Amino acid sequence: MIVKARPAAARARTAAVEYPTRDEFDLVRGMTGLGAHLLRRDPSGPLLRDVLAYLVELTQPLPSCNGLPGWWTIDIPPGRPPADFRGGFADQGMAHGIAGPLALLATSMRRGITVEGHAEAIERICDWLDYWWQEGPTGPWWPERVNIHEHLDGRPDQPGPARPSWCYGTPGIARALQLAGIATGDHARQQRAELALAACLSDPAQLARIRDPALCHGWAGLLATVRHASCRVVVHP
Repeated sequence: MIVKARPAAARARTAAVEYPTRDEFDLVRGMTGLGAHLLRRDPSGPLLRDVLAYLVELTQPLPSCNGLPGWWTIDIPPGRPPADFRGGFADQGMAHGIAGPLALLATSMRRGITVEGHAEAIERICDWLDYWWQEGPTGPWWPERVNIHEHLDGRPDQPGPARPSWCYGTPGIARALQLAGIATGDHARQQRAELALAACLSDPAQLARIRDPALCHGWAGLLATVRHASCRVVVHP
């Protein structure tokens, strides 16, 4: 019932030209998490395709919203100054942002489960993350979030890579892009993502920011991400 009701509620929101909350679509509490469960438990059922169709629609820009992506949200991130997010923001991460839907869309495509517009949705998300790809002295990174001022300026205020966590940092985003490259046969994209992950793992300053063993913010999440990513890594020269 939850999965059946949520796409209908999302369509009503889109028709009203309203932004989603992260709870609507994210991996931890939203449709992406439900989709991941269905992909494992009922991959041939219609509910998974409803979730995938919802995620495809999520990647479409909202009408009359100045080209903002469909996953632009007006949530206020916990512990952040509300003034910084009055115009909303795009969350980039795996746990609560657009990397989660990308990973699910790519994983389902790898298993031969697709819906109309599936490949185009993957490409739209990849284009967004490619735009916000930042080159630093120790390797590529992405801002955790993009607010309206950063979107209009075309550059992030975040000065450099944050903690290399599964949930928000470079590892989770790189893994999602790796999956997208594998699913679409884009070996160049796959390789770029893997090099970004390798650079992150080679930076002592980033690794020093991990302070606990937890899955979300700690070593467990990082190690799980690296383990899965290494199973399909491209051999780099």
